[in-house]
Amino acid sequence: MISSIEKAIEIINDNFSGNKGSLLAELNDKSIFSKEKFWELYDSIMIIVLEHYYDEEITNHISWCYQRFLKEFIYHFSIEDSAVIEGFPDNYNGYIERFEYAIHALYSKSETGIAEDLFELQRDM
Repeated sequence: MISSIEKAIEIINDNFSGNKGSLLAELNDKSIFSKEKFWELYDSIMIIVLEHYYDEEITNHISWCYQRFLKEFIYHFSIEDSAVIEGFPDNYNGYIERFEYAIHALYSKSETGIAEDLFELQRDM
């Protein structure tokens, strides 16, 4: 679990920049979906929300990451694209929903409504 704003920002920026080892780098460069990397990015966004750390640049980076995440999933389904994501989750809608609600919490500046029991997708323990 991510425990500091600094680490959360680092993870968000790594994904934004496509740095090796980030969720988005794995999806884009290797066509691999990593549950661990997804939760790392999700937790980083939620730390930003829970700590009420609002910064326009970080918010823009998070928004870009969400867009990139969705595009990678879309490319996986496209017959026009040769991308096939290894480890693509059967319950991909759950991952999209989680990311969507994290984005909503960020923009609404409220963690209200982000209780774990609201989501079908639960973290593997």
